[in-house]
Amino acid sequence: METHFLIQVLEWAEKKPNGFTKEELIASRTFENWEKEILDGYFADADTNHKRTGLPSFTYLPETIFHVIRMNPKKAYVLTPDAFFKYIDYTELKLARQTAKEAKNSSEKSIKISSFSVRIAIFAIMISLLALFMTQTVKLEDEQFRRVESLISTSLEN
Repeated sequence: METHFLIQVLEWAEKKPNGFTKEELIASRTFENWEKEILDGYFADADTNHKRTGLPSFTYLPETIFHVIRMNPKKAYVLTPDAFFKYIDYTELKLARQTAKEAKNSSEKSIKISSFSVRIAIFAIMISLLALFMTQTVKLEDEQFRRVESLISTSLEN
């Protein structure tokens, strides 16, 4: 599954704690026109928030994921706290899903191994019971014993 462009933007911006310019972000990857329009809206909202306060502030419109941290020498942005923490939540959820998937695979393997072990144990019990109940005592009459003894002696002499 391809990662949504906003996730890629958050991932890139999260690695820039000292800020980034709009141009740096746009140059970081190839954006479709509609993606650029969405980003332009976020940048415009960040600029509006900055103009309202006159000073860098973390009071922001909830529609934007960017916050202006400085105007000079070039306007720089960072992620808003809300966007940053939502990205952290996303990465934790992604890791949790991967871990759950690995745990499921491990448990399925364990179940198969234990199932195989149970089958072997049942087979061993059946063999033991068969040996116990199928054992017979053979009685030979004197005449039969002498005949078997003579056959063996004859075989050994040849």
